Amino acid sequence: MRTLAGLLAGLALLRGVELAFPQRGMPKPERNWTGLKIWLVYVGAQVALTAVVLAVIGASKVSPKIDPRDVLGLPTWAAAIVVGLAVILVKDFLFYWEHRAQHRFLWRWHAPHHSIRNLSATNSWHHWSEILMFALFVSLPLSLLSPAFGPRPILVGLILSWQPIYLHSATRLQLGRVMRKVVVDSRYHRIHHSLEPQHFNRNFGAATPLWDWMFGTAYFPHGDEWPDVGLADLDEPTNVREWSALPWRKRG
Repeated sequence: MRTLAGLLAGLALLRGVELAFPQRGMPKPERNWTGLKIWLVYVGAQVALTAVVLAVIGASKVSPKIDPRDVLGLPTWAAAIVVGLAVILVKDFLFYWEHRAQHRFLWRWHAPHHSIRNLSATNSWHHWSEILMFALFVSLPLSLLSPAFGPRPILVGLILSWQPIYLHSATRLQLGRVMRKVVVDSRYHRIHHSLEPQHFNRNFGAATPLWDWMFGTAYFPHGDEWPDVGLADLDEPTNVREWSALPWRKRG
């Protein structure tokens, strides 16, 4: 319930940011109510499945419980920083490769996300079938490692749940060219959704460009580069039913 509440708070906050600081020269995002309904279906299913994964891991003896304050001899505040950065980097590494695998082998189920032509905080959903992929390749290994990280700061959970929403927001509030080298913003991620061929298969990371840079998929936008997004051969779903059925219609 805390996870669901945090995500809804992030949607409301970042939608408010879009309204207050819209991207210049762009029309207002459309289908926000449809996007919100799809989000609720997706997030509800994700929270339920994640709870199952965590319950299974929590009941097992697979991974050790380690307190970094004891192992590293750090005070609580320093341990919180180390744990936070470790969780963010490990999760983004797992997500980077899961994301690339979806583009290479599981495109049918990832295509609904890329079909969105009105990207915004509330209109940035994935298909519900991706929940299982995320659970297997990100949530499960991260859950096995989590006890070794020690207690996870609450702020880290908020960052991890709000960052994907911000990545798709249509706001002019960006981190700038310098900070963008360290933390992904929505201008960097919009390149990943671009309709322009030079942007294809770029910018897979969600938290940091580090993995894109290391594995040769980074593309840093130039100036005010803000390309059109979507898929040329696939229309954006207009309701929950179309969204749910889309992977079985998408054959290419």
